[in-house]
Amino acid sequence: MSVVGRVLLACLSLTFWIAGAAQAGSGSATVKRVGNALKIEADSAISLDVIGDSTLGHVVVTGNNTLLNGQSSPLTFDGIDSIGLSAKFSALVEFDDLQLRKGISVQAKDAPLDLDFNDCKLSQSLSVSSNAGITLGCDSNTVLEGSLSVKGGPSNVLHISCVVAKSMTLALGDGGNDVQFESGADATSLSLTTGDGNDTVSFDAMIVTKSVKLDLGAGSNQVDVDQSSLTDLGVKTGAGHDSFSAEFSTISGKLSLALGNGDNSATLDNVFAGGKSLTVSGGSGNDTFDCTTCIAGGNASLKLGSGSNHTTLSGSVMDANLSVSGGSGDDVVEFADGTLVDGKTHFSLGGGNNTTP
Repeated sequence: MSVVGRVLLACLSLTFWIAGAAQAGSGSATVKRVGNALKIEADSAISLDVIGDSTLGHVVVTGNNTLLNGQSSPLTFDGIDSIGLSAKFSALVEFDDLQLRKGISVQAKDAPLDLDFNDCKLSQSLSVSSNAGITLGCDSNTVLEGSLSVKGGPSNVLHISCVVAKSMTLALGDGGNDVQFESGADATSLSLTTGDGNDTVSFDAMIVTKSVKLDLGAGSNQVDVDQSSLTDLGVKTGAGHDSFSAEFSTISGKLSLALGNGDNSATLDNVFAGGKSLTVSGGSGNDTFDCTTCIAGGNASLKLGSGSNHTTLSGSVMDANLSVSGGSGDDVVEFADGTLVDGKTHFSLGGGNNTTP
């Protein structure tokens, strides 16, 4: 694909048309350079590729069947430090092989965004916001030396594998959000909030050196942690049937699960959990807590509320004190396969036909 023009002058504005992207049969966007910043403004539905070649500040913008002065052509820029994209309608954009001294900002008021970042290196931050849903992919070869910020409306899909040197802040709306932190994802800290709906959050071989805070709202939410290394992990949910599981992982600081009303489950399998403390709480409902081949480094407190609750510790070691409480209902607490509590054990299970070791 031939290059029609190399744009080097500040404030030079070029408009290109993308056939077949908008509802009327074509979409348009304006690309302009302002100093070392590249601005992309789309008034119609767009599909774009924004690519580099591992050269610092080199950017090429192309679109499906792009028309520029009657010819199909990409737009090429050099010396770009940052990219800002704003969309009024749907936007499908791939960012590939970019290296920028600063970062990227993508904004859409009410438009759904579908964004992919592959082999990118941003010396500062990545920010994405839309009142509509966001689909975001960020591969393991992408490095953000600043922070990642995502603010979305309902029903977002985030698949994150990139390295974030600072914090991740994800604020998602109502609906069933799907957030996957995949192998390669690292961050200093992570905050994720969602509205009401059935949310799914998974960690696969992720490393977070400071705190992870999940506030998932009401709904039947699911959190899975697999082969990950976290420091402090706090999970809070509203009413609904929630589940939490962790396998072959380390949570070296505080582990706190506040699962709200509903039939909730928490499962730990081959986990070093709560190096400082382990706290699990549930409201009314039939809750289950299973800990298999686990080590709790600090005090462990299980407050399971009213309902028929079931707690099983199998082949596990509680290095400090263990407290289990429940409200009305028939509660069961079991120790199996040589479970050891090094500190004091206290049961306060309330009314009902309760069973303790």
